[in-house]
Formats: sequence, structure tokens, C-alpha cells
Amino acid sequence: MQMKKGKKESKEEKKVEKKENNQEKQVKLFIFGMVALIILIVLAYFLIQGDKKFEYAGLEFQKGKVGDLTLYFIKIPLNSITGEVVGYASSYVSEDPRKLTKIPINTQLMLKKEVALAADSKFVEKCEDSILAATRLSVYLKNTGINPVASTLNKKEAEELNRNYVNCSADSDYSIIAFETAEKDEIVRDGNCYKVNVANCNVMNVTERLMIGVYAHSRGIVI
Repeated sequence: MQMKKGKKESKEEKKVEKKENNQEKQVKLFIFGMVALIILIVLAYFLIQGDKKFEYAGLEFQKGKVGDLTLYFIKIPLNSITGEVVGYASSYVSEDPRKLTKIPINTQLMLKKEVALAADSKFVEKCEDSILAATRLSVYLKNTGINPVASTLNKKEAEELNRNYVNCSADSDYSIIAFETAEKDEIVRDGNCYKVNVANCNVMNVTERLMIGVYAHSRGIVI
């Protein structure tokens, strides 16, 4: 009777041991599965972040959405006289800057501390985005320590509107950014002016290309 009882206990012990082993395996599989899932989530997070964040022209861009609009937010380093980064300014562009390389910058963009932003009334009336583009450029320049001045290339308009008059052939204390209608989008130098030539009223894209170019060229980066 004792032997039968011993055998019975032995079988039960084996069953318990087997059950414990199975439970241990399940726990290990669960832990392994959880670890694998965490790794996948972390990898997915960094892949997504990597896709949304990128560097171009010495600037860091972060892709994001505001409502239905896709925007590219910029973190602009602000440097002291010694070159040390003392802070950051924020801005944005509405187009992926890497796609704007089709707009050539055929000059070195080196701006003075005072910049005249100039266009005539015909250009403004024709291109409805011109005022928004000029406003965004003004804010961008201010953020980088440059003072924008609303100006015109038309002397008569300057007198009538009491606005600052500039022209590309005369020396000036200003750097002049002049918006003009042209057959193709490009940024060129003409005398004392950086001419922003705009085709088909594509003023926003050309302005954004200019904004990025100003920063890049000030750091010696060719784009």
C-alpha cells in the first residue's frame, strides 16, 4: 500500500513539476514577447521621428501638421559675437526645403544689418501671396537679428506712399531684396540688389528658398 501511495505521489509530483515548467515557459515567452514588442515600438518611434526630423543647410527641420497644413518647423541657432550659440529662434516653411533646390541661387547671399524689402504695386496686385511672403520674410529676418525696411523700387510710389525708395544701381546702407516678375524662379545679384525673380506668382516657394539660403550662406554652406 505504501509503495502504491509512493508511486501516486511521485506521479502527482511529476504532474506539478510539468505544470510548473509549462508555466515557467509561458512566463518566459510572455516576457520575451513583451521585450520584443517594446523593441518594435521603440524602433518604430525612432523610425517615425527620423522620418519627421531632418537636417538641411545647417538647420534642423521638424515636419508637423497644423490642421490640414503640413509645415516644416525650423530651429534657428542664434550666435553671440564669439560664435557661441546663445539661444534659438523659431520659424517654418510650407514646402520641404530639399525640394526647393530646383530654384537656383546664383549669388552669395550676405546681408547687412538693414535690409530693404522692395516690390512695386503691380507685383503686389498680381501675386496675392506677395504680402504674406514679405511678412514671413520680415519676421524671419528679425529673428536672425536683421532689421527689414518696407521699401519700393518705384520713386513715384515712394513719394505718394511716403515709403523708403531704393534702386539697384546706387550705393546704399541697406542690402536690397527686390521682388520682380520673371520667366523663371531664381535668385540673382543685380548691382546692389538681390533680385527674387518670380514666375507664375510662385512667390512663397522662392521666398522660402531665399530664407534658407540667407542662413546657409551666412554659415558658409552652399545649397
